[in-house]
Amino acid sequence: ETLVQGVMAAGKLVVAGEREGVVADLGEFIDFIQEPESQHVSQGAQVEFIADFLSSAAEPSLQWQRNGMPIPGATEKTLLLEAVHSADAGEYRLSVTNEGQTWYGPAAFLTLDKQQQPPVLQSAMTRSSYAVTLEWQDNSGYEEIYLIERRESGSETWVAVANLAAGSTHYIDRNLTPETAYQYRISAVAGDDVVSVSSEVVTTLEATNLKNLSTRGLVGQGDDVMIGGFVIPEGPAMSLYLRGLGPSLQGSGISNTISDPHLRLVQSGVPVPLEIVNDDWMDSVDYQAIADTGLPPIDEAESAMLVTLPPGAYTAVLSNNGEEAMAVGMVEIYDITADCGSCRLKNLSTRGVVRGGDELMIGGLIIRGAAEKQILVRGLGPSLAQVEGTLADPVLRMVTGTGEAFTLDDWTESNRSPQFAELGLPMTHEKEVAEIYQVPAGSYTFLITGQDGSEGVALLEIYEVD
Repeated sequence: ETLVQGVMAAGKLVVAGEREGVVADLGEFIDFIQEPESQHVSQGAQVEFIADFLSSAAEPSLQWQRNGMPIPGATEKTLLLEAVHSADAGEYRLSVTNEGQTWYGPAAFLTLDKQQQPPVLQSAMTRSSYAVTLEWQDNSGYEEIYLIERRESGSETWVAVANLAAGSTHYIDRNLTPETAYQYRISAVAGDDVVSVSSEVVTTLEATNLKNLSTRGLVGQGDDVMIGGFVIPEGPAMSLYLRGLGPSLQGSGISNTISDPHLRLVQSGVPVPLEIVNDDWMDSVDYQAIADTGLPPIDEAESAMLVTLPPGAYTAVLSNNGEEAMAVGMVEIYDITADCGSCRLKNLSTRGVVRGGDELMIGGLIIRGAAEKQILVRGLGPSLAQVEGTLADPVLRMVTGTGEAFTLDDWTESNRSPQFAELGLPMTHEKEVAEIYQVPAGSYTFLITGQDGSEGVALLEIYEVD
């Protein structure tokens, strides 16, 4: 028999011969008769993909996919992409589904020229005396780095302040000058291809500083002395007033105090360190100047010193010349620098023994100025190297001058925990505690205790963030 013709229509195969015809049912099928074309375009271009097919189904469902994922709303034979950017690059194909069975059409690929797009500035703002926060939208997709530059208002010279990783979208510029106007330029850099956006002028606020830092805790001899470290940042020398207290603390209801505080100040990290010692403040050559501060120690056995110090790291060591094996003492540091808005104390860290009752460790600070201040406080114990008998599980409690109190056990409970590493102060033990507080001017107290009344050596750190 001679075959005359064979055609497919509506899911049936028709075969006609010279004497008779045969009609047979076929299964469901899709036959793609037009493939989408791969395209290489510039960012911002319009792109159209078209696919077509024959189907045994009257109305199959269609879905375009990009890199194997459905594109919302893309359910026609033609896919139109407006103003493509780097996220649109990839593999495209049309899928056709009927009665639970899916067919996938041929793939087309969209590639884009590596054409830089400038970032979109979202904000440049400050609530601080020393910092400006920048946020922007990353539009490029091809940058190698982001370059952050600034200049003071009225200057024509841009100064590079940071190179950030590709994909970055925020930066905090710290250590600025109070009450100063700055402008910023954010650039996406890929080789010689640089596209930028500039900010409006941003003015930092009036100087707001840590004017007083103090720590109260147990003091003994040998390894049980109280050790307080602080840093004076780059800039002018600062005038400080330090006190080592003991007997006068009994006026606050503390009975077990050191009877004869001995205060020693040592400079760190220099070949010939500065060292200043005072036992009884009334024996100091600065006796009258100490009295004139209006804050002389109440007890003549307590210690005090007036110092002018260059930038650097310093350690204040409080010990006890009395007979008490272990008793409560306090170290205080006051900033009395006159007419220097850029001068400020940056931190205080104190190591000591923590017990219960009045024998916990207490850090205090006073903030003066109009701006808000960010403070990072840490309570460390298990991670202290080469220290025996550390506090196993420090607990931090912050009390404001108005009596509000906030307690934190572990640093992982903080909503701002990702910032610790960004600030160069990563936490290494899950039982230690840290928090960042954003607070207005006023007085604040930070208490370190042991969970369930436990005892041990702890380190209390207070840092100015900005």
